[in-house]
Amino acid sequence: MKKILRLTALFMLLAIALSGCQSMEFYQERAVNRARTYLLKECRTLTLEQREYVKFNKPLIMSESILGKPSPHNSSTADSHVVHFCITWAIPEQEELYMVYGVSSGTMRMWFPERLIIKNFINPKPLEKAITDGRNYVLQTLLLLPRADVNRIRFSNPKVEETRYELNLTPEGKKTTPEQLAALKKLSQYSLIWDDIEGPGKTLVIGMGDPHQGSWRPFSSINITPEMLQKLAISEQEKPLTPEDELLEVKEVKKEEPKTEIERLLESLSTQNESESK
Repeated sequence: MKKILRLTALFMLLAIALSGCQSMEFYQERAVNRARTYLLKECRTLTLEQREYVKFNKPLIMSESILGKPSPHNSSTADSHVVHFCITWAIPEQEELYMVYGVSSGTMRMWFPERLIIKNFINPKPLEKAITDGRNYVLQTLLLLPRADVNRIRFSNPKVEETRYELNLTPEGKKTTPEQLAALKKLSQYSLIWDDIEGPGKTLVIGMGDPHQGSWRPFSSINITPEMLQKLAISEQEKPLTPEDELLEVKEVKKEEPKTEIERLLESLSTQNESESK
């Protein structure tokens, strides 16, 4: 009898130990099942076919870090990394994405559904995306801006100008190496410029790439005076000619074609008539 009790206790301890050491895939699958059940319960507008699609198709898991950093693998410290996850289905014949939102650690071990979000994502235009990225960047890097300037940046669009700021420091504050500087000089440089509310100062987000073509990325943010901005800005005369501009210039400078003999004869006759009339 004692032997049976010992074996039973051993099996229970083994089961408890194994239940606490599940793989990340196990926690993800459990979270997906919770999200699926939550979506089917909360959303009553789906057709029978669409509900079947949710039941038998895998979703996309989108995530964004909220707080902390993930602990190294096999670390003895507790994982304090907090992430919000959206378990998402793109359902046929539906323009919107169906996302079940929840928060947990990076392993999704304690993930539970909190709300259902039905959203249609529209890709912004390149310039709109550049302004949004620049706005977020400056508000996260220039933390001592007055509240009035913060509101100006949040609720108004900036001027976009091509500039030539010396990129001596990386966004992390480290000195740029000659190789990095040479690579940066090959890219076009555009800045987003907001006027300060109090005083004539300017707030700049300097970025690399063309914001009109979707290649712009923020690089640095500064507060400068209008005089400094005037030195950094590239005037229209200094900008290199585009192929279209070069073609127009060639057409304007194009030499006049030589006159024919008949044209020269008519010209001489008209000159003679003028002289005789005098």
